[in-house]
Amino acid sequence: MRMENSMARILVLDDVQEAVNAVSRVLEKRGHEVVGYTDEDKAIDHVNNHPVDLAILDIKLKKMDGVQVLSRLKEIRPAIKVIMLTGYPTHATVEEAMRLGANAYCLKPIDRSEIESKVSEVLGQETHIELVRYPDKAEVETQDILFRSISNGVYIVTVEDQGQINGVTTPWVTQLSYDPVMVMVAISPLRKCHGMITNSGQFALNVLASGQVDVASRFALTTGREMDKFEGVVPQRTPAGNPLLSGVFAYIDCEVVKTVAVGDHSLFVGEVIGAEVLDSTLSPLIFDPSHYFWEIRP
Repeated sequence: MRMENSMARILVLDDVQEAVNAVSRVLEKRGHEVVGYTDEDKAIDHVNNHPVDLAILDIKLKKMDGVQVLSRLKEIRPAIKVIMLTGYPTHATVEEAMRLGANAYCLKPIDRSEIESKVSEVLGQETHIELVRYPDKAEVETQDILFRSISNGVYIVTVEDQGQINGVTTPWVTQLSYDPVMVMVAISPLRKCHGMITNSGQFALNVLASGQVDVASRFALTTGREMDKFEGVVPQRTPAGNPLLSGVFAYIDCEVVKTVAVGDHSLFVGEVIGAEVLDSTLSPLIFDPSHYFWEIRP
């Protein structure tokens, strides 16, 4: 049954509450009835007791993975349609999700136009498998090797532009020069921060402490185009006026001196105009891809 032009009953399951809220807001504005969960058992129980047309499931969850939840939901309601959310799809998860009846994939960070488009397409189609921007096996294996072989810290790049603040998580930061002291950060043009840094001409690196994986996830797996990542958070300010998160190991203020387009990212080269270790009793957070991506092989 096709229903692209009517309201659908949609369930959203993600282990990050901000991601649940972001997807829910987008779909509610389209007139859909949306319920959101961060707990797998509660989501399964809802489907068991209420009609649901479409489930949007994150691959990486707390107690089980999204493919396992997909299997349970299909047992309860074989006709339910499913979109999988993931920051890093692999062939194993794709093949299993296809076998169990997933209809589509969307990549994180969640993009409003993409999720709207995929929901509309899935609700209007007969059940079949459709994948979105899925990397081939060689690309996945190469990225696995790089993630395991290159050590990085974890940083939240913060910026203020025209009175608006935003931030994005990245491990792709390195020092480039001693004199003057310069660093480089790689940011995708798809990120809202990309345009804000370009406009403002400066940014700050918030060097996360070892216990701040949850903070890193908040700023990595959601988009500032759809939600205020600083909601409920009152940041301090660096001497250059950039947002400064509490509990970080250090900050580094940078003034952009050059921007270089490389592959699917831009390299912002910044001259360091200020830096401070805020708590020497802490240690910097080291990037572990298993904290953010699903099924990184050991």
